[in-house]
Amino acid sequence: MCFDIVQDDRGVFYFATQAGVLQFDGRNWDIIETVGTIYSIARSDESEIYVAGSEGFGKITRDEFGVEVYQVLYKQDGSEYIFQIITLADRIYFLSDRNLFEYSIQTGQVKVQAATEQTGAFVALHEMFGKIYIGTEFNGLFEIDSDRIKPSTVGLGYVPFKSPVAVPVAVTVTELPPLIARVEVAGVNVSVCASVLSK
Repeated sequence: MCFDIVQDDRGVFYFATQAGVLQFDGRNWDIIETVGTIYSIARSDESEIYVAGSEGFGKITRDEFGVEVYQVLYKQDGSEYIFQIITLADRIYFLSDRNLFEYSIQTGQVKVQAATEQTGAFVALHEMFGKIYIGTEFNGLFEIDSDRIKPSTVGLGYVPFKSPVAVPVAVTVTELPPLIARVEVAGVNVSVCASVLSK
């Protein structure tokens, strides 16, 4: 099963799979062995391939013979089941339902921020104009601000709705200019980031 895919600047494809990172150069298939299942894979601005999964995260490097291998960058308690990666110029973000990991490319240090009672479980990671946003299961959108997670000001007027029962709702999506979409939920118009709808 393939969970994610990325292509490097040479045109080589890398696939996140249960067996590790599957690589295809247009002619040959190869497997890069990892620890555990790989759920997410991403390419940085420097064309480095970062991977994450059931047992932490790492990157693809070359050994002394020039063969691509997996290098563990972080594998500690709490770094299990990382399912999403976002790359920025100087740092890489990795997300699990319980933790956000910020990896500094320059120093190799990892900063961990845990989900709290206020945030609840993390479900998605987004980048918009260089700012990182975290979608949560029930408590809306949060953002990284000065090394802390706080409720986001994007989408002012959003009120988290919690219901003990499922409520059937008619949803209509109308395309607007890039990055914005208007969503009609139960007769109420709300503007949202279009990338959220496409994920």
